[in-house]
Amino acid sequence: MEHDLRVENMEEGYLSKPENIGQNINTVWQDLEEKNVKHFWLTARSDYLDRWGRALPENTRPIISGLISFSETMIEDIHKYGKELLNEKVNQFLIKKFGRSMVYNTLQCEEKTPHFQLLLLNYNFDTHRSISNTIDTEKLQDEIADFLKKEIENFDYVRGVPKEVSHAEHLEVRQAQQIEMKKQEKQISGLNEEVEELEQSKLIYEQQIQELQNKNIELKDQQEVMSTNIKEAKSEIQELEERLTSIIDDIIQIGEESKGNSMLKTMKKYVAGEKSHKLEQLIKKANRIKNALNRSISPGGY
Repeated sequence: MEHDLRVENMEEGYLSKPENIGQNINTVWQDLEEKNVKHFWLTARSDYLDRWGRALPENTRPIISGLISFSETMIEDIHKYGKELLNEKVNQFLIKKFGRSMVYNTLQCEEKTPHFQLLLLNYNFDTHRSISNTIDTEKLQDEIADFLKKEIENFDYVRGVPKEVSHAEHLEVRQAQQIEMKKQEKQISGLNEEVEELEQSKLIYEQQIQELQNKNIELKDQQEVMSTNIKEAKSEIQELEERLTSIIDDIIQIGEESKGNSMLKTMKKYVAGEKSHKLEQLIKKANRIKNALNRSISPGGY
């Protein structure tokens, strides 16, 4: 597997006939819009921080691409087993290997040498580590071969085939189409299994959607409670402010203007900080001062 996008110029004749592009099979697990890729990456960074207590290194690439190819022998594999079965089994392997990190996988059949081109999030949600630093190319190739041998009856891919053998002459694309036409009956019989798998996937997606909807309702309820609490707290602050302002006005009217203004400044600070308990204490203090002043000016006072 290579992790750089294939941007080099291909040799002349690399691309096959344009009319054969319909042979490609594309499987997408995640939406590729830029905003969603960023969302996936933010989720990975948050997961890493929760697990390790430190931020994911800034030089970790969010997305990596890979290329899986069994050399030109894959042409024979496609003819023999059918591209749908081969694609299905490779997808099963990728999901088993990379899980939620998979973005998409494409079996490209219109090129001279068919291959799988895949894209995945550079983060393993099971090990909480980046994927690009842990992939062993040779080991991964062996794992894929062993998986296909186990899943596909009589799959005869052999590792370590000499270059002169793997580059031997193979069937042309047009011949491949003729062979596939003869296999249509067998492929149609497999459609029922695909439909059943799609139905199961649909049920899983519907369950996930319902869980998300329930979670959304729960969050809305929490927001409503928080909003109510905030309104009640502000109302309480306003009521305490009005009571305290009235008492301080009485103190100023009695003649203690300096003391009253000082208490007004303190009150504004507590109101700005929404410190209701401090306002309640200040009200008690203001009442004591007011009562003491009233006694000092009333008949018989001292």
